[in-house]
This record gives sequence, structure tokens and C-alpha cells, in this order.
Amino acid sequence: MLGGGHDGETLRLTGPQALRPVEQVAIVARVTGRPMRFQPQPQDQARDEMRAIMPEPFVEAIFRFFADGDYDDSRIDPTLSRLLSRPAGTLAAWAARHADQFR
Repeated sequence: MLGGGHDGETLRLTGPQALRPVEQVAIVARVTGRPMRFQPQPQDQARDEMRAIMPEPFVEAIFRFFADGDYDDSRIDPTLSRLLSRPAGTLAAWAARHADQFR
């Protein structure tokens, strides 16, 4: 358990692997034995849905960051392992522990 001393800090917490959504779904499918596939939502449909609930500048920023690659969220950071004093867990290990919840 973490102690105090992190109030007001912004901590980058990552696991030990950078996984794309298609890889995440494949891991859960393998662990549960269920056939699953990742099918991305068409961008025009996603934009329309987002515009219904948020201002246009936010929608455009999200697409600039994630679809156009202005933001790289694939960097692995050691902060979580340092805080826990152990290696961060993998998605596969987490999925195996929670497989019954996916069935």
C-alpha cells in the first residue's frame, strides 16, 4: 500500500507493456477462451458521437492526439513499479485473475 506524500503530484502509471487495443482484446480472448476481435469505430461516427457530448475543440484535440499521433501514449514508465516496490503486472496476468468476469 502506498504511503502519503504524493498529494498534488501527477504520476504516470503504466504497466510493463505498451499494447494497442487489438492486442489487449487478443489477450483477453486467449485467457478466457472466448472468440473476440477488435473492431474500431469509424472516425466519422466517433466524431459525431463526441460532438454530441463535448465541444468541438476537445473532439479535434482527441483526434489530433490519438488518431493523428500527436500524443504518444506508448512510453513505459517505471513510476508504478517504484511506488509498489515490485514489477508492474501485465494485462495477461490481470485478465487471468479476472477471466470469470469476462465469461
